[in-house]
Amino acid sequence: MKRAKLNNDKITALYCRLSKDNGTNNESMSIGTQKTMLKEYAKRNGFLNCQFYIDDGYSGTNYDRPAFQQMYDWDTAYVSKILHDPVYAGNLTVAERPTKTMCSKKRQYIPYAEREIIYGTHEPIIEQNRWDNVQKILQSRPPVIGESSSGYDNIFRGIIKCADCGSAMLAKVEQNCQQG
Repeated sequence: MKRAKLNNDKITALYCRLSKDNGTNNESMSIGTQKTMLKEYAKRNGFLNCQFYIDDGYSGTNYDRPAFQQMYDWDTAYVSKILHDPVYAGNLTVAERPTKTMCSKKRQYIPYAEREIIYGTHEPIIEQNRWDNVQKILQSRPPVIGESSSGYDNIFRGIIKCADCGSAMLAKVEQNCQQG
């Protein structure tokens, strides 16, 4: 059996934050503890190539945190696509982005709920009931506030809660146009 080589350019992001700065240039004890716990968890569960993102002295009440912003710049739309894709449960989707006409190269987008699915086409990576549970969770999340022209779908919407008040945290996507 032929084995694929591990893709070593993928990383496991480990995020640490403490809202109060201890006034020194050194890492706070709480951040050190968080790093130790996260590193042990990653090692125990086989997460490789760990990279820490640390915001020591930054409030969690907003996303104005340098390490968080750097970590969040990953392609979260790709993760959302994976969570919605029935191929992982052993199924295929028909005409996900069909052309409008035979002569046209323009494609139209069909929402997940309206796509035709052919079940049991190949060996699944996860069980069908687990995939169905993920779909229920995704559908139960609160709707996106306002329209997103980028098509961005925050996979953590409605799931991540504020530790202080318990409210669902929101992500805001901004288009950063620099004209010169």
